[in-house]
Amino acid sequence: MSFTKQERYDVVVVGTGAAGTSAALEAAQHGASVLLLEKGRHTGGSSNYTEGLFAVDSYLQKEQGIKVSGTDVLKEEVEYSKYKADSRIWRNYVDDSANTVQWLKDQGVKYEAFKPWVPAKPLGTSTKAWANQCYTMRSYLKQKS
Repeated sequence: MSFTKQERYDVVVVGTGAAGTSAALEAAQHGASVLLLEKGRHTGGSSNYTEGLFAVDSYLQKEQGIKVSGTDVLKEEVEYSKYKADSRIWRNYVDDSANTVQWLKDQGVKYEAFKPWVPAKPLGTSTKAWANQCYTMRSYLKQKS
């Protein structure tokens, strides 16, 4: 891969985490000249420390017959934060999560496995409902080399 030094770019993205890299890729695919900067020694940002990919109602879940309510996930996350989380932001995140999984697939991400993520069950939650919700919350992925 060769790089051409430029003095001007259409888009400058600071940070090579999941959001920054996605933004840079999307801008480049739409014809923008992009400069992607990272202050750390490695790319990936906080994404290097994630357990997987969050999704509600993704094609992966549909293929396995797994159903979860976005409203239930939203309620769980807002309650977990003791109502400090902005529910409008969470709602957008939850509602677009299946599209994110599909977009990543379209970019060449190959999903290696689909595994449950089971934190401690909150008091008063039925085990069946909790297990179903947790099973849908993380998709582990492997990017094609």
